[in-house]
Amino acid sequence: MKPLHYFVILFFISLLHNPAFSQSPSTIGVSAGMNLSNVDFESINQESTDQYIGYYGGLHAQIPIKGHFSLVSNLIYSRKGWHNGPYLATGYPGAEIHLDYLDLQLSGQYAITKSLAVNAGLEFGRLLKTTNTNDPDNAFFDDLYQKCDFSLLMGVNYKICKGLRLDARYLHGLSYLFKGNATDINGNDIGDVKDGSLGVFQIGISADIITLKNSEQKI
Repeated sequence: MKPLHYFVILFFISLLHNPAFSQSPSTIGVSAGMNLSNVDFESINQESTDQYIGYYGGLHAQIPIKGHFSLVSNLIYSRKGWHNGPYLATGYPGAEIHLDYLDLQLSGQYAITKSLAVNAGLEFGRLLKTTNTNDPDNAFFDDLYQKCDFSLLMGVNYKICKGLRLDARYLHGLSYLFKGNATDINGNDIGDVKDGSLGVFQIGISADIITLKNSEQKI
């Protein structure tokens, strides 16, 4: 089975598995918004990078657990990247990199008030496509990128009205972005490289479309 299929299966399992129902209904909807992303290097001392503005969109689900706690799941298509990456990562100084992911976000949420909630969890990403604006064919650097990405998720959401929320999240990369053999700007072999992690700030809207009635609720 392809890794892409596992993401979809995990998302729907998170919708169906709820061992401790509360009196609030579960909801399924859509979400979309903007990514502000950049890459952080630990061992590569080259030119700095600038933030890239991307986007995300997909499915959203919330399952009440008990009291103020609930499980939140997002399955989204997300474009991340950066500007002016170093030669090692892009092949050309000043290039713009686009990284397209299928991301599964799983987090626990705590409602502080009826309108305001905070959440924390993990994001599991599967790299679908890379684009170098200075080398559209991606002939030489495509294989440098890890296919799977893991990030720590922290966020807050505000209920604008029933079924509509404003979301803000920060994703801190926990895994290396690059792998493999690389060269410096002069073409000299610098050996195997494992470096780079993504940092992404997301802001957007989520809207409920389907409400699933609790099986323990009285009709």
